[in-house]
Amino acid sequence: MPGQASKNDTIQQIGLALRRGETTSRNLTADYLRKVKREDGRVGAFLTVFEEVSLEEASRADLELQAGNDKGPLHGIPFGIKDILFTREGRASAQSLAADPDWPCEDGPVIRRLRSAGAIILGKTSTMEYAAGLPDPTKPFPIPRNPWNLEYWAGGSSSGSASAVASGFVTATIGTDTGGSVRIPASYCGITGLKPTFGLVPKSGCIPLAYSLDTIGPMARSAYDCALVLQEIAGHDPSDRSSLRVDIPNYTELLNGEVSGLRIGVDVRRRPSVDPQVDAAFDRAIATLAELGAQVFEVVLPRHDELMLAYGVVLGSEALSYHRSRLGPKWEEYTLGAKLMFAEAAFYSAADYVKSQRVRAAVSAEALGIFRDVDVVASLTSYEEPPLLAELAEDPASWIQNVSTRYWSALGNPAISIPIGFSANGLPIGMQLAAAPLREQTLLRVADTYQSQADTQEHVARETAVDRSCHMSGPGYVC
Repeated sequence: MPGQASKNDTIQQIGLALRRGETTSRNLTADYLRKVKREDGRVGAFLTVFEEVSLEEASRADLELQAGNDKGPLHGIPFGIKDILFTREGRASAQSLAADPDWPCEDGPVIRRLRSAGAIILGKTSTMEYAAGLPDPTKPFPIPRNPWNLEYWAGGSSSGSASAVASGFVTATIGTDTGGSVRIPASYCGITGLKPTFGLVPKSGCIPLAYSLDTIGPMARSAYDCALVLQEIAGHDPSDRSSLRVDIPNYTELLNGEVSGLRIGVDVRRRPSVDPQVDAAFDRAIATLAELGAQVFEVVLPRHDELMLAYGVVLGSEALSYHRSRLGPKWEEYTLGAKLMFAEAAFYSAADYVKSQRVRAAVSAEALGIFRDVDVVASLTSYEEPPLLAELAEDPASWIQNVSTRYWSALGNPAISIPIGFSANGLPIGMQLAAAPLREQTLLRVADTYQSQADTQEHVARETAVDRSCHMSGPGYVC
């Protein structure tokens, strides 16, 4: 009885199939493994696959479910893990030749929680170097490509995590987000990606990029699935000094398909896209939420430019502080993207860093005023479609000006990217929704309602795009 790994699988759907006896976790895991072997050579989503271990874990999950020992919605569900998180199967690489040989081979808090919930760890997904660089073909690592068209980038830095879900290689993944590294690839690859409130999910057991910005979050096909994953990985852990001591709500409790009365703020800084279909998709998404009963207002994000300058100083300074001792002996082993970040950060002073942190605190207090007037702020995740890999090599920094994710990372607010349509080139478009700190329930409610109400239309659009790409000539398409 094969467990078919299709592009439309969700945690919800697979969970029902497992409990009805329509498939098994082992068959499903074996199907995913075969698909990865057959297709990932072109996509570059995985760095390492734990074939033997994942099949053993899946068999154990089947026995537990058959015995009535149901650990919850993630029991028997295969996951990919971004390769800057520690797992017991092997040392993380951070996709870098300058990796630290002393990193432990042990599960961090998030991975332990996933295993306790019965999840299957299929393997480690590709990333940008230390979650900060860019694709570098001179290094011996896969270039994560966009499953919708392999000539385009999957986004960064949780590149493989998004690409793996979009390719149908795995049901869900764990990524990290310091400035958009979950939301950007989620948008580019047409999946859902959630950056939780800073400190809600413990980040120990994860190689740092910037200590005061880093978050760990779920990536999946739907907001509902992200809620199921967040339910298991959120909560205080004493190993992380920034881990919040807060009560964890039931994140799926309010996912009732209702947004009536909720207030949606549209970011007035929005600029027109080169592709009119991008703007049209966003307008349709906002109109859909309004038709469902949400109230729509325009909002101005306070001190945007000042906050972005402060964010850059904090990110660069904290990254440099972690890598400084290795830069001398390992300089040539780092990728160009990481070197450029470190070189720029070397000119920041301690005073620059302290002032930037003060700017973050001041703007955070001002931004709370927005959420007295609206419940969620909406924008395009990226104003343009994903960049071509060839163009990215010629102009490495061009894409960053097109994304709207860093503002909420600088403030530590939760934000989610959900797919809302396709560009003229048939590439996914994402809408970002952001909320006040610890308001993940509201964020997920809006995202889930949109996805459930727009599901039929979006499903048709997805299938049309996939069918079209499958009939195009050349090796750049995955079907």
